[in-house]
Amino acid sequence: MKRNLLFFLVLGAFLASGSHTSILMAQGAAGAGGQLAQTSVSPQQPQSQTNKPPIPVVVVDYLYLMQIHPVFFAEMNAWEQKVTQANEKIRQEVENLQKMRRELEVLTPGTPDFSQKAEAARQYEAGINLRAMKNNEEAQLEEINIAYKAYQEIKSMVERYAVGNNIYVVINHVDIARRLPAEATVETKSAELAQFPTTVVWRNPNLDITSAIEKWLNDTYEPKGYKSVNFDQLKEQRLANRSANGGAQSQTNVAVGPGQTGR
Repeated sequence: MKRNLLFFLVLGAFLASGSHTSILMAQGAAGAGGQLAQTSVSPQQPQSQTNKPPIPVVVVDYLYLMQIHPVFFAEMNAWEQKVTQANEKIRQEVENLQKMRRELEVLTPGTPDFSQKAEAARQYEAGINLRAMKNNEEAQLEEINIAYKAYQEIKSMVERYAVGNNIYVVINHVDIARRLPAEATVETKSAELAQFPTTVVWRNPNLDITSAIEKWLNDTYEPKGYKSVNFDQLKEQRLANRSANGGAQSQTNVAVGPGQTGR
């Protein structure tokens, strides 16, 4: 299970008030989970200046900030390890079920031995499906909670920045150009085309406050022991994973049926 373009659509669920979130995977080395700061006050927090002329509109790349959020990155990697372990356990149980079914093939239908083993296989299969569904529900709930904490914190930082700099409006703008050329793939091109009718067609680069919020995030968490997330390395790693897996992988759920295995 790998995320394409690092979860395009957890953030979209928040920004579009959606109700469904796919299971999405973080890339990179596993890190220890942590707690998001409740106040996130940085020494560099801009102060309100009433004599400063207002800036009517700026843009910010929420998706990028979610990707490089230090605690979110660490927690999602820990989450990925848990989901991987759950998938592996289900895969082993599916192999056991297949073995039970092969044993049935050499027995005579209608005999007591066949009926007993067939019922055992049926119950075992039902247990696998139940555990897989439970794993999937728990994983999605944990993932959305991790993402929502990071989203809320970034939203709070953006609000404080806007108030402190006399900004009237902040528009979310997924800057595909920031992700190119390292990810000049069908997915990125499609994403750019898809957002064209509603996105900012052009903006002065000075109106993008993403880097300021990124610095604020790092200044908040580096003293607490979290490393800054290097976005260029993140892109290279994702591309390497994509190549190693034979191209972009589609998203899959934890739950699998008999005869199938999770990725």
